Amino acid sequence: MAGQCAVATPARLPQLVYLSISQSTIRFMLDSLFVLLARLFRARVIMHLHGGNFRAWYDARQRSVQWLVRNVLRQVAAFIIPGEPFRAPLAGIIDPRKLRVVPNGIDWPGYQGAEPLRRGRTRRRVLYLGALSKADGVLILLQAVGQVVRQYREVEFVFAGQWLHEADRAEAQVLLHDLRTAAAAKFVGEIAGAQKRAICESSDIFVFPGLQQEAQPLVVIEAMAAGLPVIFTDRGCLRETVVEGATGFEVPAGDPQQLAEKILWLLGEPQLMQETGANARRCYEELYSKGRFMQRMTDLFEEVAR
Repeated sequence: MAGQCAVATPARLPQLVYLSISQSTIRFMLDSLFVLLARLFRARVIMHLHGGNFRAWYDARQRSVQWLVRNVLRQVAAFIIPGEPFRAPLAGIIDPRKLRVVPNGIDWPGYQGAEPLRRGRTRRRVLYLGALSKADGVLILLQAVGQVVRQYREVEFVFAGQWLHEADRAEAQVLLHDLRTAAAAKFVGEIAGAQKRAICESSDIFVFPGLQQEAQPLVVIEAMAAGLPVIFTDRGCLRETVVEGATGFEVPAGDPQQLAEKILWLLGEPQLMQETGANARRCYEELYSKGRFMQRMTDLFEEVAR
């Protein structure tokens, strides 16, 4: 829609302009041009926040940039956030009356239930899916792996994703060697499509041990769609997305000991593991499907257009 605004002619002016807000100075400057151009043609602007670091980025900017941000956001008709926890960090930046909560949603086609894919394996599978970096908690999880495999041998940890930094990858290799857990940790690289669905639906537990601030990571919703119980840290609106004791279990960020204990406990409760995964799938269908997301967005566009 931003492109439509930029090339609009008097014969065909947009009523609404939708922008995914950037969290870098140069890109926000570009966004601000679209906002001002849209307002020039009297179009209403909807901005959508996807990342979790907007407040930190704003606080680190010079006062002149902060002034620009506040004045640009004053022009928007609605500002979409993924969950209620993002209201407080935006205080003083945007009028709270303009905030609208729209959780993320994804499409997960062909789901037939995960249990058949998990039968016949002698080892349980714990999955990490996403960017491989220290900030995303991968090194914390690797430390937990060492503690888990000393007590529970029939388990494998699958890491799907690409390393973001060579220094993190090198530190991981040292951990794997020192903890003697290389045989239990399998790195499969970046995956997508049918391969991603297959590895999710054939796993038993999904772990999201993030350290940095997050919004509402799609990988967590993907895990729920695949019928996996989620072990997570309280980042962004994950505590709002994953229901403690029903669809997953929270652990403190940066604590490999408690993470290992939670994994071991859940591995020892196969019935609870299955029930929690089934609850997660139902929660996805009710709240985080692509259809549910599109309906929420359509309702919001109609509200702003009126």
